[in-house]
Amino acid sequence: MENSVHYASNTPQGIAEWNSTLPTGGGILHLGDDLMPFSISMFHHLRCLDIIRESLASRMTGDVDTPPSMLDRHCMNYLRQMILCHADLRLEPVRSVTKASGNTISDLTHTCQDWTALYTAAEENHRSWLAKSTAEQTHRTV
Repeated sequence: MENSVHYASNTPQGIAEWNSTLPTGGGILHLGDDLMPFSISMFHHLRCLDIIRESLASRMTGDVDTPPSMLDRHCMNYLRQMILCHADLRLEPVRSVTKASGNTISDLTHTCQDWTALYTAAEENHRSWLAKSTAEQTHRTV
């Protein structure tokens, strides 16, 4: 893990990069005979980060002078819970410790998962759901 120039909060390129983190349909899976909607936690996390990014970006430009929305608060609470439930308890070095702040660095090797299978399955599920939804609408109009 390293700092990145990508995923800026308020540039056109950064916004496009954030938009690319979710598969088509926002990562909502439709399962079972009734095509019940479900979200995979990783996609929920990414949506919440983007919602918070968007809220912060609008505040940085002065466009919004309102308190955080219910959705902003939901996302902050959801991410807090997920971090506590799935905490990585390894020690990370801190440099420049002052009373005001410390800069934690991530020099440790973190092992990331290969998410391509998850994205592929989500895309396939979305295509299948669209096909079934279109077929149902066509059947209703006939």
